[in-house]
Amino acid sequence: MSSLRNSVFKKYKTTGDRYTHCPLGISQDVWSKLVDHWLQPTWQDKSKRNKSNRAKSTIVHTTGSVPVEKYRKVELDQTGIEPSPIDCFKKFHDKMENKKVAATEDENEVDD
Repeated sequence: MSSLRNSVFKKYKTTGDRYTHCPLGISQDVWSKLVDHWLQPTWQDKSKRNKSNRAKSTIVHTTGSVPVEKYRKVELDQTGIEPSPIDCFKKFHDKMENKKVAATEDENEVDD
């Protein structure tokens, strides 16, 4: 939705133009309702707050192949040791506690 909204809202500055330039694959009725929603002051305020919060955040929100691989390469270049998958998991998950968990059914200890 963000890319659809941005593609129209950045190109067309007037409200009328935004209503008339409906992206392909979306009915005019649905598009009009979306534009109405995006133009509401409550949505505008929320959008500004979220943008500000995203700019302040230091947390990596994506853990796909690119960030993990980039982290591995940087660590390998800096330390000479490639981090394990467990190290990568801990890096990308805030407040990860390094505790061992006891399995309740068969009473085996489960570690990393």
